Amino acid sequence: MLSAGSDALHKNPLPQGIRSVQAGVLHAHTLIASFLRSACVAGNCASAVFLLHNPDTSPFILSVLDEKKRLSFKSVSLEPKSIAYSAFTKRCSVSSSCIQTDSNMRIPKTLAAVPVLDGGIMWGVLELFNSHEPDGFNPHRIEVLENFASDFAFCLSQCYESGGLDFFPFVSRDAISKDLLSVMDSLSQGSSPVLILGEEGTGRAFLARYLHAQSPACVLPFVSVQCKTMGQSDSDVAVLLDAAVKESEGGFLFFDEVAELSQKNQEALLSFMQNGSYSWRIASSSSREMEAAVEDGSFIPELYHRLSVMPVNVPPLRQRPKDVLDFAERFLRSQNRALGKSIKGFSSQAQDFLCSRAWTENLHELRLAVSHGALFCGGDIIQKNHLDYDSSFAVDSPDLHEAVTEFKRHHVKVVLERTSGNQTEAAKLLGVQRTYVSKLMVELGLK
Repeated sequence: MLSAGSDALHKNPLPQGIRSVQAGVLHAHTLIASFLRSACVAGNCASAVFLLHNPDTSPFILSVLDEKKRLSFKSVSLEPKSIAYSAFTKRCSVSSSCIQTDSNMRIPKTLAAVPVLDGGIMWGVLELFNSHEPDGFNPHRIEVLENFASDFAFCLSQCYESGGLDFFPFVSRDAISKDLLSVMDSLSQGSSPVLILGEEGTGRAFLARYLHAQSPACVLPFVSVQCKTMGQSDSDVAVLLDAAVKESEGGFLFFDEVAELSQKNQEALLSFMQNGSYSWRIASSSSREMEAAVEDGSFIPELYHRLSVMPVNVPPLRQRPKDVLDFAERFLRSQNRALGKSIKGFSSQAQDFLCSRAWTENLHELRLAVSHGALFCGGDIIQKNHLDYDSSFAVDSPDLHEAVTEFKRHHVKVVLERTSGNQTEAAKLLGVQRTYVSKLMVELGLK
């Protein structure tokens, strides 16, 4: 079972800009890793894999634990002759021997496929290989596995309902990102501090969560400190670290934009690291040149050297072109949930637009474009004109709802000006019904 999290951190209110996250909320990685580690025990077998079904795309995500208990993922399609395909389509367990599998492993002597079902929601299939029992995967063992899979499916549903971009494990098609994730996989097994460097919006916080999810501490809390948005009190970090010291199990502390910490907060973090609080792993990120911050005196040199034991540089999105569509699809899934829509994807022209853009603001700009497209898409496919927005427009409010409302107001106003107030023509440009344009104008105070 997963840890309930840190009592010390959850009983006491944390300062502004600090967020403590229960294990499993940000990542399905945590659930899947725990599930696979227990599956071989429940199934009394040599190995197991999980095929996670993504309802928004046709491939499955194959999840495998390696010999060091690290998760790896890849997109696969089910072979129609496989028992996993049979278990998925028939929604019932199947066991057999010497039959084709979906996992590129040597053909096992015995295997079983168990659907991971929560009511009507099919999350995928658990495949198990080489039973240790003389009669293979017998009916009693299958029943045990079905109950086990049902509990896991319920946890997946709860995790999915909690929202979050990172529910589906990220499977990159870009060689640079694959290398980057491989480096993070290796670093996840250690305890040394990791400093993640890169431009704003490159996914540094995503990688920190990935590092936690792949680590042996994935069942312990992940505590994120947003250094840019913390309160002005110089005791903010000290309050957090005092609570962390009282938590014996430890966890993962991530300082996002660590160069923005005040001198007093830097001193508190340095003292914490000097005292050897190794039950907590430290990771940090920065979009600033840390050496320059040390040279100009705004950052403590010793703290920089302690944080940068394992530095990782994240390339900008423009250097990882194959990641663009992968992230766009993830952002679209998030928008579908937020807007209650069921948009299937992007037209070929929209995909060309996404892949050809420079994305100078990286994932921030890409997320905005996809959010814009989802807002104004009236059908089930986002077209290029839905994505083409005025990138010079900025929203001051940090609140997501206010920012989306302000952006929508600005965009509808621009479209109405372009059509000289003709709602029928505006509806065509927006890709919505004319009556919806009238409704938008009232909602947004444009009428």
